[in-house]
Amino acid sequence: MNSQDITVTEGRAKKAVDSIVTELAMPKVDDKVKTAVENDRTRTGTITKFYPYIDRAEVQLDKTKEKVLCRILHRFGGELIDFFTPLAERVDFDEKLGEKYIVPRVRQNVLVLKIHDDDSKENLILGSFPKDDIIEINPASPGNAKLAAIGVTNDYYIKFGIDGLSYKLPKKSSTEVGYFEDEMQTIEHYTTDETYSKDEVDEKIKESQNGNNTDIDDKIYTELLEASEDYKQMSYENKYFLFRGDCWTINNNFESSAAITSETTDDFTVTGTFRTKQDLVGIYWNSEDLITHPYISYGKRTDYRNVTLEFDYTMTGCKDFSYNNLENHPVSVTIAGGNGETYYFNMFNFINNGHVTIPFNNLVITAGGQYRNAAGELITVGNNQTKQVDASDIKFIMLVLIPENYDPNTAHPTEYQIMENVDFTCEVTNIEVSNGAICEEHIPLEPHKYRICEGYDDFYNLNPHRVCKEMRKLGYTEWCDLYIGASHFYEKSGTVDDTIDASAFNHTRTEKMVLNKNVPLNKAFIAWLDCYSRELLANDCPNLVVSVSMENLQCPQSWRQKDCNGNYALTGWVPSTFFYSPCNSEVAPYMQSVSEACLDIVVANGMQPILQMGEAWWWWNENDRPNQPPCFYDLATRNKYYNEFGKNIPEYSTSWDVNYDADMMFWLNKQLCEYSDSLRAVVKSDRYSKGLYMALFFPPSVTDVDRVPAMMQDANYLKDAYHPDKLDVLQIEDYDWVIWESPHHKEAYNIGQDLGFPEDRLHYFGGFVQYPEDARIYWRLIKQSMDDAIAKKFKEVYVWAGSQVRRDHKMIGYDKYELVQNLLK
Repeated sequence: MNSQDITVTEGRAKKAVDSIVTELAMPKVDDKVKTAVENDRTRTGTITKFYPYIDRAEVQLDKTKEKVLCRILHRFGGELIDFFTPLAERVDFDEKLGEKYIVPRVRQNVLVLKIHDDDSKENLILGSFPKDDIIEINPASPGNAKLAAIGVTNDYYIKFGIDGLSYKLPKKSSTEVGYFEDEMQTIEHYTTDETYSKDEVDEKIKESQNGNNTDIDDKIYTELLEASEDYKQMSYENKYFLFRGDCWTINNNFESSAAITSETTDDFTVTGTFRTKQDLVGIYWNSEDLITHPYISYGKRTDYRNVTLEFDYTMTGCKDFSYNNLENHPVSVTIAGGNGETYYFNMFNFINNGHVTIPFNNLVITAGGQYRNAAGELITVGNNQTKQVDASDIKFIMLVLIPENYDPNTAHPTEYQIMENVDFTCEVTNIEVSNGAICEEHIPLEPHKYRICEGYDDFYNLNPHRVCKEMRKLGYTEWCDLYIGASHFYEKSGTVDDTIDASAFNHTRTEKMVLNKNVPLNKAFIAWLDCYSRELLANDCPNLVVSVSMENLQCPQSWRQKDCNGNYALTGWVPSTFFYSPCNSEVAPYMQSVSEACLDIVVANGMQPILQMGEAWWWWNENDRPNQPPCFYDLATRNKYYNEFGKNIPEYSTSWDVNYDADMMFWLNKQLCEYSDSLRAVVKSDRYSKGLYMALFFPPSVTDVDRVPAMMQDANYLKDAYHPDKLDVLQIEDYDWVIWESPHHKEAYNIGQDLGFPEDRLHYFGGFVQYPEDARIYWRLIKQSMDDAIAKKFKEVYVWAGSQVRRDHKMIGYDKYELVQNLLK
C-alpha cells in the first residue's frame, strides 16, 4: 500500500492530532507558557491581610491562588510618606510574624510586581484598582491633585496644585491614635483650632464660662465634663454605690431563661425558667460597668476593702443559698480577683436567720475550700492552711442560681439533660453596703427630638429599672420602639431526659428545644416587659411600640420558609434565625397570642396599646450565590396553593428568573397581607381602647432595583398592607442605603407619601452600626439621614439602636458647646 491508497477520515485525523500534537507538541507549548508566566513580573490579586505596623500586606494572587507577602509602594519618600489603613472586617494576630493584621471589609484589587532575584522573594504592591466603576466623580480642576473619600467624593476632599491649597472637611476634624481595640486608650484629640490635653480641661471650661465661644470637639466633651471641678459639685438625687440593686446583671445558659428587675435601687428580683438539670444562672456585680457610655456609667471600682454587703432574700423553684454541699452543686458565691485568681464560697457561711452578711475584709478560704490560681489551676486548701481574698482588687462577684435537682454531670460537663420546665424567682431586698460609694449620677439632659429603639435580644441581661433611667439622662423621651426579638422572649421546652451538646452555640444545640405554641411568653420576659413599661412611663416615655417579626430561632420546623430544594430560609446571624411561613395555619394565631400578651402588660401599666409588624416578607437566600433561591416552598404553602388552584405551585430555583408567574407572586403577596391583617385585628379589637397599628418597611430589601429580583419585589411589596386605611403609621428604615451611601437612599423619604401617607403618619428609623470600628463613619451618615427626615417633616425619628448608642458613647441631639454651657449654669 502506498500513500495514495490511504483514506483520511475524520477519526483518523483526530487520532493523528492526539498522538502527534497532543503528546509531542503540547508539552513544549506548556513549557513555553509556564516560562512566560514565571518571567512575567506583574500579577493581580486581592489583599487578604493588611499589616499596618510593618507596612506590608498579604495578597492572594488571582491566577495561582498563592498568597504572597508584599511591601507597599508609597507615592512620596524622604521626609514625607503616605499611609492608608482600610476598614476592618476583623482584627487578628499573626503568630508567625508576631504582628496584628486587618482583614479588609471591602475587596481591594491590587497590581503586584515581583522585585526578587534568585536570592530573595520580595513583592511590591504597585497600586489598587476598583472592582467597579466609581460613579459621580467630581474631578480635580486642571493642574491640581485631589484626595477624596470614595463614596463621598463630592463632600470631603483636599485639593492642591496651581490653584493653591483648598479643602472641604467635616466641621470638626478628628483623629484617633491607636487603631486596635487594646490600644484605644491612647487617644489624641484634634480640632481645627488646637489640641486639648487633660491638664487644659479646667482652663477650657473657664474660658467658655467667661464668654469665649470656644469650639468643643465631639470626641472630648465628656472629658471636659468629667474633669471640670465645677461639674463635680453638681449632683443628682441618686448615687452609684457598690451592689446597687438595679446595677446587677445576669448571665445564663441559653436553655434557661432569666431576667433581672428592680422596684428600687435597694432590691432586685431574678425571674426565670430552668429546663435542664445543668442550668445555671449567674447574678453578677461587675467592678467595671458593662454600660461603658461615660455619661450613664458607674465606671470602675475594684477596691472592696472595708466594704460589707448585707441583704435579705427569698427563693422559690431553685436551690436555696443555704444549701451546704460544695461537692454536689456549684458554689453559690464566686469572687474573681484582679490578680487572675478566682475564689469559691458557699453562701451558707454568710447566712444568719435568712440575712446575708459578706465582710470583704475577712473573706478567707479554709481547709477543704477551693480557688483557682492565675494559671487556672484548681487548688484545694490543705489542712491548717487558709487563703485570704485580696479585697483591694476584685473583678466581679457572682451569685449562683441552680435547679433543685441540679446535676453537675462532672463526667460530661457540656452535656445537658432536659427536664420538665421549672419556673423560679430569687428576690433580694434591703441591700445595705458600708463604704460602698462609687460616684454621683449625672443629671438628666433636656429632652431632644430623637426617639430610641431597643432590641430585647441585645440587652435582656440588663435591669430595665436602670436602663430606662439612663436613656432618659441621654434625652430620649416620648417614644420607644421595642423589638421583642427572635431568641429570648418565647416559652420553649424539649424532650425530657434527652441530652444537649452545649459545647457550642449552633443549630445542633438549639434544635433540641422548640417554642411552645400555647404559651406565648416565658416568665423572664413577662417580668422584664412589666418592669420596662413601668419604668419608661416613669421616665417621660409614655409611648411604647411593641414590635414583633416573622423571625424565630426555635420555631417548629413545619413553620419555616423553604426553597424548592427543601433548604430553610436563613438569615446572616449565627446561628441563623428562621422565618415563619404565613401560610402555616398555626403561625398567625401564635403571633396574635404573642402580641396580645405583650399589649396586655403594657396596657396594665397605663400605656396605650401600640403594635408594630416588623419586616414581613418571603425570604430569598441572598447569600446563597449565584442562584439566590426564593423560599416559597414549605409544605403549608405548597398545600394551600394546590388547594386553591388545583395544581402544584411553580418552582423557581433562582430568584432572578424573569419568566416567572406574576399571578403566583400576587398570591404570595396576598398571604403576607392577610398575615398583617391578623395582627391588626389584635390591637384594633374591643379588648383595647385607641390601639395603634404600625408596620416597619425596609425598602432596600424590597424595592431596590439594583439588588432585589423582580419576582421578590412583586412578592414582598405589600401595597395593600402598607395602605393608610390599614395602618395608623408607616415606619421606614433604610440603613443599608444609608451606610452604603446608595443613591437610592433619597427614595426612602418619598415612599410613604407615594403610598398615600401624610407627613404626620410617617416615622423614620436611622441606623445601624453593627461593628464598633465603623462607628466614626456610619454615625455621621446616620445622623445626617435622621436630620434629613426631620427636615422632611417625618412625625417621629428614631435611633436604631440603644445598644449601639451605649457602646459607641453617642450623645445625639445636642450641640456640644451648648451642652457644656447648660450643664455649667
